[in-house]
Amino acid sequence: MFSRGSSGRRPIENGVPPVDDREIPQSRIQNIHAGARWLCGEADRSGPAEDGESRSRTVYDARRLRRLDPGRPPRLSLREQRAGQVQHLLPRQQHDRRADHARRRRRGFRRVCAAHLGALLPVVGSEPNGRIDRLQHECSARRAVTANRALLFDLDGTLTDNYCGIAASIRYALEWLDAPIPDDATLRSCVGPPLRETFARLLEANGEARIERAIGYYRERFADIGWRENVAYDGIVDLLPGLVAQRQRLFLCTAKPEIFARRIVEHFGFAPYFLGIYGADLAGVFDDKAKLLRSLLTAEGLDANETVMIGDRGNDVRAAHANDVCAIGVLWGYGSRQELANADALAVDPQDLGRLLKRRIQSRRTASGIA
Repeated sequence: MFSRGSSGRRPIENGVPPVDDREIPQSRIQNIHAGARWLCGEADRSGPAEDGESRSRTVYDARRLRRLDPGRPPRLSLREQRAGQVQHLLPRQQHDRRADHARRRRRGFRRVCAAHLGALLPVVGSEPNGRIDRLQHECSARRAVTANRALLFDLDGTLTDNYCGIAASIRYALEWLDAPIPDDATLRSCVGPPLRETFARLLEANGEARIERAIGYYRERFADIGWRENVAYDGIVDLLPGLVAQRQRLFLCTAKPEIFARRIVEHFGFAPYFLGIYGADLAGVFDDKAKLLRSLLTAEGLDANETVMIGDRGNDVRAAHANDVCAIGVLWGYGSRQELANADALAVDPQDLGRLLKRRIQSRRTASGIA
């Protein structure tokens, strides 16, 4: 393995590194193998047993260390001792650092993977190869921040645009009650809040019986065709699987009745991405979204500090802050920037939301000292 000549190295001819045909002594190979077995925790434990018979020798895994052939530098393997710590299977003095073998030696290396996503490994390998056997610090740190974080998505105005179905169903109910039909701007403001609150405002009445009649007419049409008059926002189809791939946990938290919410997410193929779907009940017990969100946190055992509410209306932000949860307002829905002024962050489109969710969201309430 040693070169001849005044400089200690044989000259390179025709761009090909010289290969020494001198055979390595067998004793040296045995010493290297013994060192490798010791590093692998497979040292020779042979010796007399209690019954007088010799113990069986532990045979090391040949896949971890390739036998040294004459004229070839050793191909190094790596073994992880514990998260963040890697050892060579060859003593460091056995590493061949000749520059003419750097390219050939690099072929024998593989990228090191940590035991879990949050572990960061140091630079390993010999000097010419140190940079290739390292984890990407940015990716690992990002996964450590976002892994297992709970994301609570609103439905209408956040994932899908159901304005046509909702507005037509409201008009249908008001026509049956001989009530005046509001303009489009008023109808758009009705998307998001609970139905009982919406009809109490549109009918200008506090009578529970009249409001319940309006809700009945509304659901009569909505259950038939209203829920189908719906489209998914551009970018949502790509956003949800990307968040799941980052190990973030997705839940649906909507003021829409749960029976309709499940039907819609299954219709668009979103159901596999959500671990739970939570919506208002038909009786109105969870019309208050803060109460619904609190019920979700309790049922799923979520930590409010590791949970983010994502919605397009002011009631989403207020419900989140009432439960000490961070809130992200989305500007592609029905709410205005002014309505979402108290949100902890704003996203202008689903791609922007995906970038926001790759980092930790700082709550303005915590930063300002509001309890």
